Amino acid sequence: MKVIQAFTDEVNDVDIAVNQVLGQIYTSELLENSLGILACHYEFVLSGVADAICEALPFNVVGTVSSAQATDAAFGKFGLALTILTANDVMFSTALSEPLDTNPEIVAAQAYATAAASEDAIVGANPQLVLLHAPYMLTNSGDDYLDAINKESGGVPLFGAIGADDTSDFRYCYSIYNGECFNNRIALTLVYGNVSPCFYVASVGKINDSFNKEDMLVATSKAMDAALNNYVEKKTNATSIMLVYSCIAQNISLCSDQLLEPMLVKEKLAGKLPFMMANAYGEFCPTQNNDDAKTASGLINNRFHNNTLSVCVL
Repeated sequence: MKVIQAFTDEVNDVDIAVNQVLGQIYTSELLENSLGILACHYEFVLSGVADAICEALPFNVVGTVSSAQATDAAFGKFGLALTILTANDVMFSTALSEPLDTNPEIVAAQAYATAAASEDAIVGANPQLVLLHAPYMLTNSGDDYLDAINKESGGVPLFGAIGADDTSDFRYCYSIYNGECFNNRIALTLVYGNVSPCFYVASVGKINDSFNKEDMLVATSKAMDAALNNYVEKKTNATSIMLVYSCIAQNISLCSDQLLEPMLVKEKLAGKLPFMMANAYGEFCPTQNNDDAKTASGLINNRFHNNTLSVCVL
């Protein structure tokens, strides 16, 4: 699997933004199957930039609003980061759920069934990974979606995030599907084929009911070291990217230095592995029963977290 990444901070002029992103993507590098994963400030949704960029791409794009966005190429608090996964031996089947305002468990299960039955799925086979991108909803918990999808899939590893804006009332914590934003729908992606996802979850927790800046950065540093040592070095030929979702509470604890965490991640990876990083109001990531990497055939437990740095190595 190959990875292509693009970044723009142009939010006012749609045409310029589209040209900037497309100028970083060489279509000749796209393989048979592709998926876009998007993280952007909510202004890129409201301005129409996200929609226009997705409209210009020949594959599905999923993601969330994030108060910070980071890739190998660039990072910031006001931008749009696009990561493209493309492969001949990996398939991506996506679905957008119906509104989750009522019966969220049933709706989430139906979305999984829709993705599993689409023409992009391998019908009758379990995917190696489920990616879940959800909006922040005061009436629902991430556990509602996780429990339903976990039951429907038979326990396929699930990774993803709930959108996180930088407003005080969670107004724009959208999920994103092909450029459209939603405050009451989840976007699901089923990943089939030659992938062996590995996971890591780290949390500094709270100290005296508050987050400690230095301890949080130490926890992030240790998480990157562990992910690299345990996973990347064992999977050199197969590994393509590290997806990282960091709880926004940890990010806020950095006060005026909120880009220190993505800077640290970039420094730790130092060209060893492409990465995409975004903030979340809740992180979906499996845990495991020991220190070894576990996949769909191993002993993993799908979990919904808060106050974590959650990592998926693909």
